[in-house]
Amino acid sequence: MKKLMMMKQLLRMLTLIQVRMLIMIISKQMTVTLMQVRMLIKQMVTLIKNMSGLNPSNGFSKFDPSKILTFAKMYPDDFTTQEIGSLLGDIESFCHTISDDDNFEDLNGISDLARVIVETGTHSSCPTVYQVVKLALILPVATATIERCFSKLKLVKTDLRNRIGPEFLNNAMVCVVEKDFLVK
Repeated sequence: MKKLMMMKQLLRMLTLIQVRMLIMIISKQMTVTLMQVRMLIKQMVTLIKNMSGLNPSNGFSKFDPSKILTFAKMYPDDFTTQEIGSLLGDIESFCHTISDDDNFEDLNGISDLARVIVETGTHSSCPTVYQVVKLALILPVATATIERCFSKLKLVKTDLRNRIGPEFLNNAMVCVVEKDFLVK
């Protein structure tokens, strides 16, 4: 009887130790995840601040070549080293073009800027500037797409289905996100 009591106490102690270890592991993982989320938020804020350098409002008063260059550097897969090197020259050429052309007056946003760049043919003479403008245009769309995917993830992975394996979850998400494509 005494041995049984000792075994139960030992089992409880072992369980408490395991629970504490599990809490420590989860706590460390949450800290790492929180740091990653903070870093992503910081990168998004930097991206948006640098994107604001393309703002054509108020006669290009907020147009900032250094922000545009920093914005382009945040996309290393889209710009070669030579393109980054020639971007400042393209920006100077672009600034000269917009100061001489009345079509660039009274623009309200980056979409107006992109439209006028194409209408005036400036996209041919300043291709890297135009490429930066296109990247700035797709940023809100890409962000909204990611948000929609996370919303659909909440529908797929519920409390009742919280033990879904990664492969099954991936396949289910493809079906949910690309539902319109799969119906066709």
